[in-house]
Amino acid sequence: MTFNVNGGASLEPASLLALHPDLVTIEECGDALRDRLAHVEGWYAASRFNLCFLSRWPIVAVDSLVPWNVGNQGFSGVAAAYTVRTPAREIHIVNLHLDTPQKGLAPLRGGSGLGALDVNTGIRDAGSDRAHNWVRTIR
Repeated sequence: MTFNVNGGASLEPASLLALHPDLVTIEECGDALRDRLAHVEGWYAASRFNLCFLSRWPIVAVDSLVPWNVGNQGFSGVAAAYTVRTPAREIHIVNLHLDTPQKGLAPLRGGSGLGALDVNTGIRDAGSDRAHNWVRTIR
Protein backbone atom coordinates (compact mmCIF):
# COMPACT_ATOMS: atom_id res chain seq x y z
CA MET A 1 0.00 0.00 0.00
CA THR A 2 1.20 3.52 -0.70
CA PHE A 3 -0.20 6.70 0.79
CA ASN A 4 0.62 10.41 0.52
CA VAL A 5 -0.30 11.67 3.99
CA ASN A 6 0.53 15.39 3.59
CA GLY A 7 2.47 15.33 6.86
CA GLY A 8 0.17 12.87 8.59
CA ALA A 9 0.12 14.79 11.88
CA SER A 10 -3.20 13.29 12.96
CA LEU A 11 -2.87 9.93 11.21
CA GLU A 12 -2.62 6.95 13.51
CA PRO A 13 -0.75 3.88 12.27
CA ALA A 14 -3.64 1.66 13.39
CA SER A 15 -5.85 3.17 10.66
CA LEU A 16 -3.33 2.05 8.02
CA LEU A 17 -2.80 -1.38 9.54
CA ALA A 18 -6.56 -1.98 9.75
CA LEU A 19 -6.39 -2.43 5.96
CA HIS A 20 -4.11 -5.49 6.52
CA PRO A 21 -1.19 -4.51 4.27
CA ASP A 22 2.12 -6.36 4.30
CA LEU A 23 4.13 -3.33 3.20
CA VAL A 24 3.29 0.38 3.51
CA THR A 25 5.13 3.18 1.72
CA ILE A 26 4.28 6.71 2.84
CA GLU A 27 5.05 9.99 1.12
CA GLU A 28 5.17 13.38 2.87
CA CYS A 29 5.65 11.63 6.19
CA GLY A 30 6.11 14.24 8.92
CA ASP A 31 8.19 13.95 12.07
CA ALA A 32 5.26 13.12 14.39
CA LEU A 33 4.04 10.28 12.17
CA ARG A 34 7.60 9.04 11.63
CA ASP A 35 8.00 8.75 15.41
CA ARG A 36 4.70 6.87 15.81
CA LEU A 37 5.56 4.45 12.99
CA ALA A 38 8.92 3.66 14.58
CA HIS A 39 7.09 2.27 17.62
CA VAL A 40 4.44 0.08 16.00
CA GLU A 41 4.71 -3.25 17.76
CA GLY A 42 5.44 -6.22 15.53
CA TRP A 43 6.34 -4.09 12.49
CA TYR A 44 9.64 -2.93 11.05
CA ALA A 45 10.01 0.75 10.14
CA ALA A 46 12.47 2.86 8.18
CA SER A 47 12.50 6.40 6.85
CA ARG A 48 14.51 8.63 4.56
CA PHE A 49 13.77 12.31 3.97
CA ASN A 50 9.95 12.58 3.92
CA LEU A 51 9.41 8.93 2.98
CA CYS A 52 8.42 6.34 5.58
CA PHE A 53 8.12 2.59 5.24
CA LEU A 54 6.52 -0.17 7.31
CA SER A 55 6.98 -3.88 6.76
CA ARG A 56 5.72 -7.04 8.40
CA TRP A 57 9.15 -8.53 7.68
CA PRO A 58 12.68 -7.37 8.56
CA ILE A 59 14.10 -4.46 6.57
CA VAL A 60 17.69 -5.45 5.89
CA ALA A 61 18.87 -2.49 3.79
CA VAL A 62 17.79 1.06 3.00
CA ASP A 63 19.17 3.41 0.35
CA SER A 64 17.93 6.77 -0.84
CA LEU A 65 18.17 9.23 -3.68
CA VAL A 66 18.75 12.79 -2.49
CA PRO A 67 16.02 15.26 -3.54
CA TRP A 68 16.98 17.56 -6.37
CA ASN A 69 15.43 21.02 -6.25
CA VAL A 70 14.68 22.77 -9.53
CA GLY A 71 14.79 26.42 -8.51
CA ASN A 72 11.37 27.84 -7.72
CA GLN A 73 9.70 25.20 -9.90
CA GLY A 74 9.65 22.51 -7.19
CA PHE A 75 11.66 19.35 -6.86
CA SER A 76 12.31 16.48 -9.20
CA GLY A 77 11.53 13.85 -6.62
CA VAL A 78 12.88 11.81 -3.78
CA ALA A 79 13.19 8.05 -3.64
CA ALA A 80 14.03 5.36 -1.14
CA ALA A 81 14.76 1.70 -1.77
CA TYR A 82 14.21 -0.96 0.86
CA THR A 83 15.36 -4.56 0.91
CA VAL A 84 12.93 -6.72 2.86
CA ARG A 85 13.54 -10.30 3.99
CA THR A 86 10.24 -12.12 3.43
CA PRO A 87 9.78 -15.80 4.34
CA ALA A 88 10.27 -16.71 0.66
CA ARG A 89 13.24 -14.46 -0.25
CA GLU A 90 14.54 -10.92 -0.13
CA ILE A 91 12.56 -8.40 -2.18
CA HIS A 92 13.23 -4.80 -3.17
CA ILE A 93 10.67 -2.04 -2.73
CA VAL A 94 11.13 1.49 -4.10
CA ASN A 95 9.10 4.49 -3.02
CA LEU A 96 9.30 7.43 -5.44
CA HIS A 97 7.63 10.75 -4.65
CA LEU A 98 7.58 13.22 -7.51
CA ASP A 99 6.49 16.84 -7.37
CA THR A 100 2.74 17.32 -7.49
CA PRO A 101 1.07 17.49 -10.91
CA GLN A 102 -1.24 20.15 -9.46
CA LYS A 103 1.39 22.80 -10.21
CA GLY A 104 0.84 22.09 -13.89
CA LEU A 105 -2.88 21.39 -13.82
CA ALA A 106 -4.12 24.24 -11.60
CA PRO A 107 -3.13 27.02 -14.04
CA LEU A 108 -5.19 25.31 -16.76
CA ARG A 109 -8.35 25.92 -14.73
CA GLY A 110 -7.59 29.63 -14.84
CA GLY A 111 -7.00 29.59 -18.58
CA SER A 112 -3.25 30.19 -18.31
CA GLY A 113 -2.37 27.81 -21.09
CA LEU A 114 -0.04 24.86 -21.22
CA GLY A 115 3.24 26.51 -20.15
CA ALA A 116 3.04 25.49 -16.48
CA LEU A 117 1.90 22.00 -17.42
CA ASP A 118 4.85 21.60 -19.81
CA VAL A 119 7.32 22.74 -17.13
CA ASN A 120 5.76 20.50 -14.47
CA THR A 121 5.67 17.49 -16.79
CA GLY A 122 9.32 18.07 -17.71
CA ILE A 123 10.34 18.19 -14.04
CA ARG A 124 8.36 15.04 -13.24
CA ASP A 125 9.81 13.23 -16.27
CA ALA A 126 13.35 14.24 -15.27
CA GLY A 127 12.73 13.03 -11.71
CA SER A 128 11.31 9.74 -12.92
CA ASP A 129 14.27 9.19 -15.27
CA ARG A 130 16.71 10.09 -12.51
CA ALA A 131 15.08 7.61 -10.13
CA HIS A 132 14.97 4.91 -12.81
CA ASN A 133 18.70 5.27 -13.45
CA TRP A 134 19.45 5.28 -9.71
CA VAL A 135 17.44 2.12 -9.06
CA ARG A 136 19.41 0.32 -11.76
CA THR A 137 22.64 1.06 -9.83
CA ILE A 138 21.45 -0.39 -6.51
CA ARG A 139 20.11 -3.73 -7.66
